[in-house]
Amino acid sequence: MSEDKNIEEQPEDDKPPKTDDSEKSAEGNLFSSEENKIVAEETQPQTLNPQPLTSDMEVHHHGHVHEKKKWKEYLFQFLMLFLAVFCGFLAEYQLEHYIERERAEELAKTLYIEMRSDSANLNNKVNNRKDKEGHLQYLAQYFQDSNLINLPREFYPRFTWGLFQTSYILFEPNDGILEQLKNSGSLRYFKNIEIQKAVGDFSVAVKNLRTRNERELHLLAELNRNFLLNHFDHSWLNKISNNGERSSIEALKKYATDNYTIPASILNVQVIDRTAIVNSLNYNLIVVRSTRNVQMHEYQKASNYLIKLIREEYLLKTE
Repeated sequence: MSEDKNIEEQPEDDKPPKTDDSEKSAEGNLFSSEENKIVAEETQPQTLNPQPLTSDMEVHHHGHVHEKKKWKEYLFQFLMLFLAVFCGFLAEYQLEHYIERERAEELAKTLYIEMRSDSANLNNKVNNRKDKEGHLQYLAQYFQDSNLINLPREFYPRFTWGLFQTSYILFEPNDGILEQLKNSGSLRYFKNIEIQKAVGDFSVAVKNLRTRNERELHLLAELNRNFLLNHFDHSWLNKISNNGERSSIEALKKYATDNYTIPASILNVQVIDRTAIVNSLNYNLIVVRSTRNVQMHEYQKASNYLIKLIREEYLLKTE
């Protein structure tokens, strides 16, 4: 009886909590049927050796064929890329070649015009030199055995052309385009090797002619200065030029066509050494003739050959 009493008198706090089935059912209802299904599936044990599906195996077997197809695609893409780059390179090369060809034609035409103009000028200077050579021959013969007091009308014009006038026989090449070709490297535009070589030969001819002009001008000036200062009547030249209103060359040409005569004389004729002056005049003749036969001839030869090559290469018309 005492034990039953003790059991009955046990405090409620020491007793285990009672589970209320109604509360559990209420909490269980909070989850939907779908969520309960998911939870159930997650709690199910997984099999260690799942049986492979037939469809998965078939996909695996066809994978090797798919790899071959990708390799061919890569090769095709590489070839297409290579062809695109190569075609771009060809297009750029053709464009560059076209531009260089246009540039070469432009330079060739400009050089052609410049050289044609110089060629005409050179022909004029060559004719002037032949005239000067004739005047020097006349003077050499006259000083050798003619009367130096009573001078004929033609003596002083020939005296002036032969010894006083020098600029009218000098030929100065116009090589602006040639220098541009050499200094800018534009000579590479001429793909014709023969033209490149001809340009080089022409450049050498220009240099040699310029050097010869300087030497000739200095030589003749030094050789003739004293003789002209001592024996040439400069007042006669001043009279025919109308006190400088006309250039000496224009005055000489006009005097040759006029009918009047302006008297002139050789100054200090009594001290003239005929042998020395004849020898000096013949030396003048040799120098002038040598320039025409050598340097001018080589220049003209190189110029004509280069003009011919350019005309044929770029189909330029002869004006």
